[in-house]
Amino acid sequence: MTEKQPVQLNLPFWETVKRSFMFVLKNMKTYLKISAPAFAIVVYEMLCGFPILCNINPESCTPGMAQRGSLALLWIVSFAVTIAFCRVVVLKTPADYFSLAFLKRECKYILYNLLLVAAIMLPAFLLIAIVAFIGSFLGMTQNSLVTIGMFIPLLLTIYAARLFLVFPGIAVDDAGLTIQESFRMTKGNANKIFWAQIIMMLPCGFLLVSLSSAYILLKTDNYFVNLIFVLLYMALSFLDSCFKASFYGHIYQYFTFYKTHDVPSEDK
Repeated sequence: MTEKQPVQLNLPFWETVKRSFMFVLKNMKTYLKISAPAFAIVVYEMLCGFPILCNINPESCTPGMAQRGSLALLWIVSFAVTIAFCRVVVLKTPADYFSLAFLKRECKYILYNLLLVAAIMLPAFLLIAIVAFIGSFLGMTQNSLVTIGMFIPLLLTIYAARLFLVFPGIAVDDAGLTIQESFRMTKGNANKIFWAQIIMMLPCGFLLVSLSSAYILLKTDNYFVNLIFVLLYMALSFLDSCFKASFYGHIYQYFTFYKTHDVPSEDK
């Protein structure tokens, strides 16, 4: 008797996107509760002259250590919000930011993000260099080389989307969900996972662009106006983290529950 082979899953694209969005919108109180402690980084902004405003209007400031520190803090805190909200989606547990267990999750989450970036960028640089070298002999135009150079990281990122399942696994302490397991379980779903996450980023991305345009039009140096824009920028950044966490949580639930079961091939 032959052993039953695990089925190749087919993520229901629009259903997953819809459920991910709706979960956040129906749980805005949870978003506020989880993101509230993250606003503590506004103290750094107030002490350093609001360097995060460089992200809203790059022409208004000169990048320096203060801005890099601001970006690092926002990056770390946004990851914490993502982990906490993902745990709500999957485990229905409240945030435990100040526990040792949460610190371990945060460190592992950051490490795996850095590894993923390296896994994408290092081959991308190598492939771009090879294409540029070959292109110089074939007489390719500069525009053609630039276009190819833009597509290479995109294609590698789409392929690497099969590893995204590791992140909710870290958030919920699923030690069995390794990089190899994530890559195996998500076979055939790289495009769906990548483009669904892009869609999840669109609302806050649009609002952040609108916020930037409004700030540029105001052309103000008023302290309290700047503070308001900083708080709005953080609020949107944390909301974006919650949308991402919701998506991670829902694909985690799908792949881990259905990994040995037959599922519909397409959402209707």
